[in-house]
Amino acid sequence: MGIFNKRSKQYPKEQWQQPASRSALDREGIYTFQYSTDTFYIYNIHTVSKATYPDGSSKNIVMAQIAKAGKKGTTDYTNGDIIGFELNPDQEYTDALCQSIMNAYFYYKQEGRYENSNSLYLGIFQEKPTGEVIYYEGYPNIQQYIEVQAQETRRQVEAREAESKALSNASTATFYADKAAMDQEQFEKALAAEQAHLSYQKQHPIFRYSYPARENGLENYDGTDINTGEWLRLRGVKKVGKNNGTYLYTGYLSHATSINDVEVLKNSKEGLPIAFETTIRLEDIANLQDYQAIQNILELLSFSQKGFQSNTLNYIGSLSLNNNTSQITREKFPQNPGISKAFFELKREFENEYLINNQTGR
Repeated sequence: MGIFNKRSKQYPKEQWQQPASRSALDREGIYTFQYSTDTFYIYNIHTVSKATYPDGSSKNIVMAQIAKAGKKGTTDYTNGDIIGFELNPDQEYTDALCQSIMNAYFYYKQEGRYENSNSLYLGIFQEKPTGEVIYYEGYPNIQQYIEVQAQETRRQVEAREAESKALSNASTATFYADKAAMDQEQFEKALAAEQAHLSYQKQHPIFRYSYPARENGLENYDGTDINTGEWLRLRGVKKVGKNNGTYLYTGYLSHATSINDVEVLKNSKEGLPIAFETTIRLEDIANLQDYQAIQNILELLSFSQKGFQSNTLNYIGSLSLNNNTSQITREKFPQNPGISKAFFELKREFENEYLINNQTGR
């Protein structure tokens, strides 16, 4: 008797209808489901550990979040429900699998089994070659492990929110009050709070998808400037070239003191136009969350913008990862002939478009 035959309770499919429509954005790590008039997102999908069972089989322990879309495009991604489940190591996120995850999620939500927990453990999912997905109740020790991970995630969110609130209060006092009327003690406290916040961000650097992860075919990322601790906004990112395992990206890079700073969302072309090369895809860095890869890409993106211009496409350098070693090269243009040719063509196109838009007042 196999391990899965010992606990074979399946979730009743009739409890929830299959989604009317689904858009799977695998590269961005976000899946969209439409139930009647409500929209739900599965995002922040990442493997946290591996479970090995007595019969020698193993499963990836995966965690993710689910959020319901808010009104007028506002969605609280930070506090979405944390879910956990187990998959075969080679399992892909197919339509059938994602629909099954949503069905199990709604079933447990309706049942109220984890009402007082930080997470919902959905069990084990297996997809047959026929495309049918079989799902089983999991094991208490895995549920406990996921709950501990979820508690830490919630703790980190609360810490970031507290830091952001402190910075927001300090920024309001610093920039909108009459500085001449502020006494020296108040000013120093506000400045110290801001410096403490930047120091915290430097010590806890991140590189991840922003929300929304994709707009009009372009990708959006958030990160940390490892030199200053400021928030990095990498918007309108596009993979525009590939040669011998090296990828050429373009996008717009801007800085903010805090994630709560106002961002103009109607136009992704806010910031310094940049181009850069990597030997690892940005979507892989964001999805895998490997610490060293995050440090490497942030080192490439953390640079002084002095001397760069907004009316042209600025090449900022390249990141090469090979056998666990990394090398960042700062040049004025790509050294790879194939990539260099693509870059200069894009640079000319950008400058021509910039000139036309400014002449027409767009």
